[in-house]
Amino acid sequence: MVACSNDSGTPDSDNEPLENLPELSVTDVTGAESVPAYSSILFKIRVSKTPNVDISFDYTVIKVAAEPSVDFTEKTSQAIISAGSLTTEVAIEILDDELNEVEEKIELIISSVKNATIKDENGFGIIKDNDDASFGADGYVNQDNFWL
Repeated sequence: MVACSNDSGTPDSDNEPLENLPELSVTDVTGAESVPAYSSILFKIRVSKTPNVDISFDYTVIKVAAEPSVDFTEKTSQAIISAGSLTTEVAIEILDDELNEVEEKIELIISSVKNATIKDENGFGIIKDNDDASFGADGYVNQDNFWL
């Protein structure tokens, strides 16, 4: 577990001890390329208990086995789980590259959390391909692209 607080080193929520703060975790998700040219994959960020103040955090999306600007849109931003809420969603744009390929993978990482601690700082997104397999003259499936 990673303890997070404000810049002064104390929790923002009325000096509550770190062990009493909600814990954040990121879910793993699966999405697919689609037509029109993009869709979104939705990562859910959950808290372990209902917060009485807003929880803020930074996030960034990185490639694991996918190409930025070809398979997904890179994104770094900030999000909030409002007081009284248990989840928020972060939408990452998935691009349709029109290549027959294996599943691809991205990772969402949270950091700089205020008013919570981090239980699971990353979630993985699997991007399923939507393109039909093509067959070569020998009868075997042609794999157009591998990002392994």
